[in-house]
This record gives sequence, structure tokens and C-alpha cells, in this order.
Amino acid sequence: MEHHQYVRPQFRLLYTALVVSMVGDSSMMLVPPIAMKDLTGSAGAAGLTVMFFMLPICAAPAFGWVIDRFPRRTVLVVACVLSGTALVPLLTVDDAGDWWIVYAVSAAMGASYVCVFGSVTALVKDLVPEHRLAAANSAIQTVRQGLRLGGPLLGAALYTVAGIGAVALLNLASFLVAALLFGLLRPEAPGPPRSRFVLWTELTAGVRVIAGSAAIRRSVVAICTMFVAGGVTESAIFVVSDGLDRPPAFVGVLAAITGIGAVLGGLAATRLISRHGELGAIGAGTAVHGLAVAGLSIPALPAVVVAAAGTGVGLTIPFIARVTLLQRSTPASLIGRATTAYDGIGGISQVVAITGGAVLVGVVSYRILLPALGALVLAAAAYTWRGRG
Repeated sequence: MEHHQYVRPQFRLLYTALVVSMVGDSSMMLVPPIAMKDLTGSAGAAGLTVMFFMLPICAAPAFGWVIDRFPRRTVLVVACVLSGTALVPLLTVDDAGDWWIVYAVSAAMGASYVCVFGSVTALVKDLVPEHRLAAANSAIQTVRQGLRLGGPLLGAALYTVAGIGAVALLNLASFLVAALLFGLLRPEAPGPPRSRFVLWTELTAGVRVIAGSAAIRRSVVAICTMFVAGGVTESAIFVVSDGLDRPPAFVGVLAAITGIGAVLGGLAATRLISRHGELGAIGAGTAVHGLAVAGLSIPALPAVVVAAAGTGVGLTIPFIARVTLLQRSTPASLIGRATTAYDGIGGISQVVAITGGAVLVGVVSYRILLPALGALVLAAAAYTWRGRG
């Protein structure tokens, strides 16, 4: 009982520090592509900022070894300090010749995402009793999605008024404050003696965890299928907007509606996991996402609005459930590598899908493409649902 009473303040401190860091992250979300569009005049150059952000996520298992090898608190503090430092070059961005700085910082933010959220996933497992893991993960994910509603608008407005340097300073301040708060966490007890370092064994440990669990393997099928559908939808959503006779800026409205759905999904996730288990929740959420992707093809504004909200619900519930499944299924000494390996698999799926989607939307009607993707996601949902329990 005393341990659980102590754990609650520790989790609140972790949660507060994470929220502070996410305020800065969310404000920076739209700024790199907007800045690249302003610097180069190229929409393609702007879109590549997402690709550079995803590249470190594809190499996530290397970060997982760091998370498992060193104290989580230390990794979080160092990651936040380095992330803030990596933003400083944005203060020098002035003309088109500085394009490489924006890409380099985007890649650094991708690496920051892997380290921070991988470490947080591991720390939540350390700090929270098993029966409360789903609630803790839901709380983190709900506030993260909530910040995505207002944060990007704040960042875009600040960029318009004061430039990219002002947004970088805001994000830098959030990282430094978060580092101070993470540093207040109680030091971890020493773990068991570490075995001799063998590069291949260490880097593939997380993949072996995933491959060795039937439940985690089923969840990977669902999550990666959703990432594929989401990657293609990144490009198709502009065609959907055209089909509704709306300007390209309407995509921002749909993104906000998706964020509202994500918050609702975060609020519902704990109950779903409690009732159906992690795989059941992943299956149910994936099914919602599949129906929503297909619904985006309906050429009617009310249907598209409902579908946009559904994609948010359908992404968030499986994300929370898969994190909880990893925490419950994986030894503490491997949780960092398992989490980052999972992120790497998903990141590769998404990068491939974004690239392929940019081609597909030009040759296949979205009214055929999106229902086909929705059917694929529903098949993955059924496969995952059958493994529950």
C-alpha cells in the first residue's frame, strides 16, 4: 500500500513533465512544413519534412537499447536537453539556402519522439500497478490528442507573427522545463547485472519479444494495417476535400475533427480494455477506423465529418491498448527495445504507405481506393478480435 501511495505522486510528476514537453511539440507540429513551403515555394519540399521526422522512428530499435541500458530518468533528462539544443539552429533560418536546417531539425524531433515516448512507456510500467496501466496510458494519450487540437494553431499563429525562431524558443523552453521535472523523479533501483553487449542480440531483442508473443503479433497486424491506410489517406484527404468542393485549407478542419475523435477514443479506451482485453480493444478500434476510412469516400459533407472523427477514435483506442499490452507482456529489462521495435515496424509501414499513397491517388479514384483500404483494415480488425482473451 505504501508503495502505491508513493507511486501516485511519481506518476503525476511524470505526467506533468510529459504534458509540458507536449505543449512545445504540438506547437511545432505544422511549423516545419509551413516554413519549407515559404522558403522554397514547393509543396513537395514541405511534405518531405514528415519523411525526415519518420526516418529516426524507422531506426527506433537502436534507441530502445539506450532506454533499456541506462536509467529511464537519465534518458528522459538527456533526451529533453538534447532535443531543446537541436532546435537552436532554427533561430538562424532566413532564406531558401537554409532548407537543410529544417530537415535536420525534423529528423532530430523524430529521434526525440522515439526516446521520450519509449522511456515514458517503460517508466509507466515501473510506476503504475498493472491493473491501472490502461487508465494511465489513456490519460497520457487523451491529453496528447487534446493538445493537438490547439497546439498546431498556436504554433502556426506564432510563426505568422514572429517567425520560426519564436516557435523554436517556445519548444526549447518546454523541453528544458520538462527536463527539470523529469529530473525530480525518484532514482530507479539498480537492475540485475547486465550481460555482455552483443550488437545484433541487443538491437533485435525487441523484435524477438514481438515475434515470440502471439497476442503482440496479432496487434502488429492491426496497427500496421491502420498505418498503411493512414499513410495513403495522408494524400487522399486532399482529393476528398476537392470532391466536396472545398479549398485545401479544409483539410485543417478535418484534422481538428479527427483530433476531437481521438480525445473521445482516449476517454473510451480504458473501459474497452477492461471489458474485452487489449486485443479486443485493438480489434474494436481498428474496425471503427476501417469503417471511417471507407466513409471518407462518401461525397457528402456530414458523412466525411463523421468519418474524420471516426479515424481519430479508431487510431487512439488501438494505440493505448497496444502500449498496455506491451507493458503487461514484456519484462521491464526489455520494454524499451520492444516499444521502439514496435514503433519502428509501424514507422516503416507508414513511410512506405505515404510514398505509395502519393502515387496511388493520382491513378486510382479515391472512391475506389478508400473503400478497398477500409475493407483491408476491417479484415485485420477481425483477425485481431479473434485472438482476444
